[in-house]
Amino acid sequence: MSIMVMSVVVIGGGIVGVRLARALRDHPADVHLLEKDALGAGTTAKSIAVFSWLESDPSPFAQSLRERAWRTYADRIAEDAISFERIGALLVARTESYRSQLEHAAETYAEHGPDVELLDPADLEAFGIAPEETAGALYTPEEGYLDPGELVSQWAAEAREGGADIRTGVEATGIRTRNGAVTAVETTDGEIAADVVINAAGPWAPRLNRMVGVSAPLRHTKGRILVLETDGDRTLPYTQFESGQYVRGEGRSQVFAGRLEREYADASELDPDEPRSVGGEFYADVADTTARLVPAVADADVAAEWVGLRTVTPDGLPIVGPTAVDGYHLACGLSGLGITYAPVVGDLLAEYVATGDRPPALDRLAPDRFA
Repeated sequence: MSIMVMSVVVIGGGIVGVRLARALRDHPADVHLLEKDALGAGTTAKSIAVFSWLESDPSPFAQSLRERAWRTYADRIAEDAISFERIGALLVARTESYRSQLEHAAETYAEHGPDVELLDPADLEAFGIAPEETAGALYTPEEGYLDPGELVSQWAAEAREGGADIRTGVEATGIRTRNGAVTAVETTDGEIAADVVINAAGPWAPRLNRMVGVSAPLRHTKGRILVLETDGDRTLPYTQFESGQYVRGEGRSQVFAGRLEREYADASELDPDEPRSVGGEFYADVADTTARLVPAVADADVAAEWVGLRTVTPDGLPIVGPTAVDGYHLACGLSGLGITYAPVVGDLLAEYVATGDRPPALDRLAPDRFA
């Protein structure tokens, strides 16, 4: 008996799109992946690459996604197939009310999540944090950072081995539909017939949605990052302060510094093709605050900077699954957690697209949850 092979076009060659192409190789599908630049050159390249375990208000569902995603990484780390720098993570309180919130988070993690420990201000000096500026912290030794380029390269190679057609420098310029279903993708390299189109285009996702008349609550925030060169003799853990500002050690002599901006209410749709710099006000604010909270970097020089757009959703969870246009699926809105969620988003959607069986987790991530 012959097996019908569907044509699947994945638009976007960041970590989510490449993971989708890799996951689909295990199913009978003719897979095409389109990336208008180089693989992993967009938001994926402009992240700080942390696998994020800690949240100040954790939910069991979000933790279950993290645990499934982590199993994918852990297997490869155990085989020395990918690099992982385990540096730990701190959520640092500057007020007693936020410390109380972290105490509640610790109770949640005791039942569902990583090993955590509540620290007093005096404990933070060992991590290079000014204790007099804090009210304590929540700590896990389990967080660390990966190499996004390495992940994208490996998954792309494995997808190609499975027969995927991966095209770089090729932009999707239109999506054809007939009778409410996708039929083809128009590109700068010709037209590709499609039974399924997956929008994994990161900050370009709203633009693709408009091609087929699909509306989804996606907005952008600016992921602005400074790279500080220090004379330090230790690697700082990923440290996120109550204000959302963070630092993350990169080896023993560099520190990434920025501010976590994930609030949908404060976001807007931006042009992802527009060049951006961190800006003087952000630079001064981050430099001043970092020097006060992390004395070890007070005299650091700024070695580099970059800005990557984060695509955020109202509830902070990705938007994954089918839309009102038959065959058109979303895999976007990872809200700054692309490295963390990419394996689970890719694997869940690949399973659904290939089998028609909807994994229960997709009910919580479905585009129509905002209707």
